[in-house]
Amino acid sequence: MEQTRALVLHGARDLRLERRALRPLGDGDVRVRVLFSTLCGSDLKLVRGEFGAPHPLVPGHEIVGEVVEAGREWAHMVGRRVVPEIMYPCGTCHYCARTLPNLCSDLQEHGFTMDGGWADFLVGSGDKMHLVPDNLDARAASLLEPLAVALYALERVPVHAGDRVAILGAGGIGQLVAQAVRAAGVAEILIADRVPARLRIAEELAGAQTTDDLGELVRRNPLLAPDVVFECAGSPHGLSQAVELVRPAGRVGLIGFSSERAAPVDANTVILKLLDIKGILSPTGTWARAVELAAAGRVKLAPLVTHVVPVTDFGRALRLAEDKDDGAVRVALDLA
Repeated sequence: MEQTRALVLHGARDLRLERRALRPLGDGDVRVRVLFSTLCGSDLKLVRGEFGAPHPLVPGHEIVGEVVEAGREWAHMVGRRVVPEIMYPCGTCHYCARTLPNLCSDLQEHGFTMDGGWADFLVGSGDKMHLVPDNLDARAASLLEPLAVALYALERVPVHAGDRVAILGAGGIGQLVAQAVRAAGVAEILIADRVPARLRIAEELAGAQTTDDLGELVRRNPLLAPDVVFECAGSPHGLSQAVELVRPAGRVGLIGFSSERAAPVDANTVILKLLDIKGILSPTGTWARAVELAAAGRVKLAPLVTHVVPVTDFGRALRLAEDKDDGAVRVALDLA
């Protein structure tokens, strides 16, 4: 049986490049030859052992590839580039029945509970594959999954033309939220990060005003207090800062996973300011819109893939993503 490469996580920080047998296809499956799979902050936490996960596991959920084999129903996809949806909800539980598949009681996800895209091949259901438009290059398409997350964030926490929107963290998801906010017609966008190169990208792509300290900026000029804050950095203090800075009757969206479970939040402030705080989890119902915006050029994906590293040098890829060296926004593993 043919052997292929896969990066396999055997435990905290125990990631090994191994040879594996090809997984057989089911009738409704397709086999995708992975081209690029990018490293998300949640991937780094998974590798560090901060997320519970079965072992051994192939991580990776931001994936683009080419269909090389398919069951009869999906034969028309062979030779086409695709991005796979990552969620496989049961479809029958309490949450699925309420159109909340991201809360499914038996949710299976590529890269978290079942093998993902840090491998030469990924097998998935044909109805979970989205065709990549011809005018979108593969590196850019690897970020369609986080763009779908950013668009779901705007469904959970809607923004309006007259709003001032602040974003904490200018990594991949923060950059995509900023561009999605701009595409929604919001003119005033503030984005905070400690890495100057990331801030320059946000200025160029989203027309955002940038700062390395949003709290200090708002304290100096209270008129800059935002109507909406998206916490995209996964900082343990991000929620408390968002609650402090957002205007009364404001909205807060939490996207970034924090390594620390507890965050100091003044509940009285939440009450007295009549704040709405919402969690944002997984790309849910927004894939088609993500493809549409990227294909139309209304959201620029390619500039956010700042580094491409061969899968054989995965240790360097992890270090770049972890340390944000050279202004790394998204680091892609090259499996082509």
